[in-house]
Amino acid sequence: MDAIIERQSERMITAARQITDHQCISVRERLLRVAMALKLEETNGSGRKDMIEHLHKPQNALMHQKSKQIILKEVPPILTIVLQDGIKQGLFDTPYPLECMEMVIAYLTMVFDDGFIELSKEERLNSIVCG
Repeated sequence: MDAIIERQSERMITAARQITDHQCISVRERLLRVAMALKLEETNGSGRKDMIEHLHKPQNALMHQKSKQIILKEVPPILTIVLQDGIKQGLFDTPYPLECMEMVIAYLTMVFDDGFIELSKEERLNSIVCG
């Protein structure tokens, strides 16, 4: 199961990295696309719903925690690149871009975690776009 978690996480991280490279896409759009790339349900694979349900079982809490740790460690530096582009364009202003992205990812992992906060798909999207 560790290998599955690592492989799935690496797919999400790779997708997030690829999005940051697209300078022709607006900063805001890249931020949103990276956030959506982190959503396990959006990734390829026929057993994705089963995998999510499996991760949310109480006996699999350690695997679930491991997947969140990987995301919290790997994604903020990726998003920081996009945020710094936004700072250069005058869209954002922060002396702490990495720390801001760490907080954003912590928030998103809670919102996207179907087992933690019960939100409809529309509520989830709204919390990202407006939040």
